[in-house]
Amino acid sequence: MRILNKRNFVDCLWFIYIAIAIFALDSFHAQDHFIAIGGGNMLTHGFTGIFSANHLLPLLFLLQYVLAIYLIYISTRIDVTIGFLFMVIIWGLMVADLSFQDVIGRQAEIINIALLNGAMWHVKDIISEYVVSIIVQVIVTALLFIPLIRKAIKDQRVTRKFHLFLWPFVVMFMLYVGIFMYKGEMALAGYPKGFSYGFGTVSLQLNRFFKQMQTADPFEVKKVTEPVAEKIIVVIDNSVSYEELLVTGAHTLPGVIDYGSAFSAANCTATSNFVIRKAGWVRNGTGEVIVKGIESLFSLALKADYKTALVDNDNVLDDPFTKNYFDEFEIRDIQYQVAGEDELYKRDLASVETIPSLLERKKIFVMINKVGTHFPYSNTLPPNAASGRKIYNYKKSLVLNTKDYLEKLINTIDEDTVVFYTSDHGQNLKGAIPDCNTGKEIRRAEYAVPFLVITKNAGVKKLLLARRSVYANKMTHLEFSESIRNMMGYAVDDIDSIFKPAKHLNKIYCGLYGPPYTIMDAKPQCRGLK
Repeated sequence: MRILNKRNFVDCLWFIYIAIAIFALDSFHAQDHFIAIGGGNMLTHGFTGIFSANHLLPLLFLLQYVLAIYLIYISTRIDVTIGFLFMVIIWGLMVADLSFQDVIGRQAEIINIALLNGAMWHVKDIISEYVVSIIVQVIVTALLFIPLIRKAIKDQRVTRKFHLFLWPFVVMFMLYVGIFMYKGEMALAGYPKGFSYGFGTVSLQLNRFFKQMQTADPFEVKKVTEPVAEKIIVVIDNSVSYEELLVTGAHTLPGVIDYGSAFSAANCTATSNFVIRKAGWVRNGTGEVIVKGIESLFSLALKADYKTALVDNDNVLDDPFTKNYFDEFEIRDIQYQVAGEDELYKRDLASVETIPSLLERKKIFVMINKVGTHFPYSNTLPPNAASGRKIYNYKKSLVLNTKDYLEKLINTIDEDTVVFYTSDHGQNLKGAIPDCNTGKEIRRAEYAVPFLVITKNAGVKKLLLARRSVYANKMTHLEFSESIRNMMGYAVDDIDSIFKPAKHLNKIYCGLYGPPYTIMDAKPQCRGLK
């Protein structure tokens, strides 16, 4: 009996081809990580004490790659429909993993996967901005998957034993979860590409299913006064840097009270919007943040007898993924919804036309989610105004979508209206990715946003101007949101605002990066800012 016949020999060649391709596509970074976690000692000193604690991580690392190679190979031997679907999915996930690594220079961590999945509503923008990196990765990974797909279709030795695929897949996933929970995320560095993104995504969904958005008790909201303003508009812009806003002169428009450079709740859209609407924490001067829920602004507005409206220029509520963390209960509290319908560069200015009819109500609370200057910046400009220069397009977009927008909005409001204006996050115009960065890539500019209040009411304006010197350049989205609650007659203890004596403003602020919820018992992460 021949142990190695022709077909077995061909199978061995396929295994070798897949193994080399997987390591080569990752630029052989896996080898460096294997040595860094102790694999070098195993190779140097042999396999003595192979099951010792020192050798456990290298052994698991090797097992992960053996399983990854096996699963890709065996997908060509199972039912062609299932195998084809698996390979296409892994191919797409590998492209996502490698594209991120190409842009940032390191592997996507679980927090990056959470942010990327949360931004899937803007997937067209992401593809447009990083199209070259993505195309390159599609082409190079095709060298692995096209021959395998061709093999799966032509191979006549198809086995129906699906368990030969299923159980190794389950073992590999359990290894991923187990290593993450017991050794931490750093132990997953170098995990096989594609599988890393896929298992990370599934783990996040399981995490969301088993854990609440906040683990801490929510803040108590107290009714303290009658509402200060009959009509309140909250404008949440997109990707507006305070420094660049100053260049446009928007802070000098009539009725604008400028509180200087403020820090956003996070350096990414969904988390900042979530905190502005219904969450917060106490500025304790440490590097830790305990995110606690707060009754949403829409709910509080209804309790204070305001009508409620959302002008959704960015079509957040149509997002099937994150929806800026809107839930069904919060959406139920929105009485009027206005969705953006024009081309992106037209939506913000066009939406101002809807404001007069909303302000006809005696008391109304309006929140506006703007398109703003979201990248690619050329998409927020008329086609004939955009150029091939990124920073030029950003500055041009700021004039159109922020300065011109605010000027038009100011001409629309009356003396009974107070407008609170900020941006979801700032922009790092010098980085490969302008916002939503994590770890060492984070820059202060990603959190530097405007904090403007606009009113034509002389009494309210006098009150705001009297307090501005105390609060200028010390505010954050925490105080922004609390100021809105105060305007409606509500207050949360231990969170400052422009209407309260300052208690925590001189403490170092910690801005979130990543999701605002716990991931595998790891609390939300933040970066100290001052």
